[in-house]
Amino acid sequence: NILERVAPDDFYLAYIHLANVASWHDAHAEYQEAASLKEQAIAIAESHGYGHYPSAITIRCNLGYSYDGLGQWAKAVEAYRSCIDRRTVRLGDQHPGLISAYQNLAVTYLSMRQFREAKALLQTAAANATDQLPENSVTRLAVELNLARVLIRSGESAEALVALPSIMARMSATLGERHPAAARVRS
Repeated sequence: NILERVAPDDFYLAYIHLANVASWHDAHAEYQEAASLKEQAIAIAESHGYGHYPSAITIRCNLGYSYDGLGQWAKAVEAYRSCIDRRTVRLGDQHPGLISAYQNLAVTYLSMRQFREAKALLQTAAANATDQLPENSVTRLAVELNLARVLIRSGESAEALVALPSIMARMSATLGERHPAAARVRS
């Protein structure tokens, strides 16, 4: 409301602020409100020529997160795919931001029980993470853990069991034994 009054023509600032407020709603599991604000932010960005800015592309990825929280998986897939496509065009197919985007889309596919699609995305993300991120990177560890989850859920537990001890050791060393993520790896 203040932004409308003080800087009504600053559309760039408007879409950034909408996205920030949307993140607050996501953090409080208010996914419908978050999705609505992100949709507004994307509309502003698109109508004023910011649609391919990295920040607008990130909002598309974040919109996928809100849709996923609502269980609207088809919309989540569409948002993540749009983010991945735009990020690839804008930043190249080896950009580190693609690692999280692939992982987020894979987690949605995992929720949809589409294990083959999830596995392919996570294998790509894991290969990129191995090339681009240190061994103890939380992002890299999360990708590897999600790949192990997909392997277990798709009946390839033996392959997952090979990877899990290393993931567990690195996760515990990085975040501490009592961190919830380390506990998830142990379970």
